Amino acid sequence: GASPGDRVRLRAGGVPRTFTVVGVADGREAVYFTAGEARRLSGHPGTVDAIGLLAEPGVNKAELQARVRDALDRARVRDSRAEARAADDATALRVYTGDDRGSAEQLAAAPARSALLALCGAVAGTVVMIAVLVIASLVAQALRQRAGELALLRAVGAAPGQLRAAVGREVLRVSVGPALLGAVASIPACFGLLGLLRSGDALPPGFEPATPAWLFAAVLVTAGLTVGIARLAAFLGCEPIARARPAAALGTTAAEP
Repeated sequence: GASPGDRVRLRAGGVPRTFTVVGVADGREAVYFTAGEARRLSGHPGTVDAIGLLAEPGVNKAELQARVRDALDRARVRDSRAEARAADDATALRVYTGDDRGSAEQLAAAPARSALLALCGAVAGTVVMIAVLVIASLVAQALRQRAGELALLRAVGAAPGQLRAAVGREVLRVSVGPALLGAVASIPACFGLLGLLRSGDALPPGFEPATPAWLFAAVLVTAGLTVGIARLAAFLGCEPIARARPAAALGTTAAEP
């Protein structure tokens, strides 16, 4: 590491330059320049990406946010990139407080967040489609193999509701375990995917996706959805036999290929 007084060579503004270290600060890895040097290296003098304010002890965050917004409006501060926006994008300057300040500190986080959400949405949608197809196919195949047994139950007087309940209970017994196992395994798989994205430099440095406690309840919702899909496939699969008259139930299965 460098010490005060050392000369270090950095690439700033796309050009290698030599700078003198005047101090070392704790915190995340970063290089700090004087205000004048930072404006010169930014490539857009006269503009800033973010303005930080330190509130006095006891100042209400909501009140401070309103006062800052009012001051910006009265000073007629505007976004220098407004001309490059789409015609329907009327987003004003943003004032952040609390944890939301991370969006201003990590300016690359917003694009990365959108890309990560799109990626996760695509992966989740693909997994759900595959799960629906696989589960529905397996349940339909199992019911087709046992169509004779179900038809015999219907022929000896089993009510349609009893037939559906019997199939539903059996599907429930064989689907709950794998659904819970897959839900639990999805948690390390999620963190593993994030690790791959970080190792491949797909995420900007310092970007940390939020993982609130309620997010882990999504795995239980997914498990419930899996069991629900299996129950629905079983209900639809046994419906022709359940709706057939007892005397015609065996004939219904014989007519199927």
